[in-house]
Amino acid sequence: MDRPTQDPLAQGLIYEDALPLTWRQIESIPGETQLARLNDSNEAFLRALSALEEHHPGYAEMEDRFPIIRQELERLDLKLNLLMELVGHVLSRQMMLPEPVPVRVGAQGIEWRCEPLPDRGSRVFVELYLRPRYPRPLELVGEVVARIEEGVKLAFIGMSESVQDWLEKLIFRHHRRHIARRRLS
Repeated sequence: MDRPTQDPLAQGLIYEDALPLTWRQIESIPGETQLARLNDSNEAFLRALSALEEHHPGYAEMEDRFPIIRQELERLDLKLNLLMELVGHVLSRQMMLPEPVPVRVGAQGIEWRCEPLPDRGSRVFVELYLRPRYPRPLELVGEVVARIEEGVKLAFIGMSESVQDWLEKLIFRHHRRHIARRRLS
């Protein structure tokens, strides 16, 4: 397994927010089988988030050809979103999510600020709740490569290329929405 880079947030776009996060120190990096299961689970979660957040590009062109079908699909989409919101709200009340902390996430690593913090060189398992209304965490494994004022930087270890690609897509969508909101202000 490759050693983590010194600054995992030095390249690419960064997702910044205050998100629920919990971590625990682990003795060693999980084996290949465990990492494969973790990667499969994370990929499925990131794909689901992508599907929930993106509107189908074909809806617009359907307006001209099939306006009634488009209206029906949009109505079903709204109902499913409402259902997801309600289920997520109930689950988040029962699960007791951790308190949000300032985080910066890149495709290679994560930085967070809270107390207590792991030591440099520690191997850590992180649960990051990207969408608290869908209370399922992204589960990450890595090594603390730096301690910064009141925080740490963790370089991911064992993340598959596919999970990294989906994470980059999520970061890009977040970045695109952030820029759009700034332009409207």
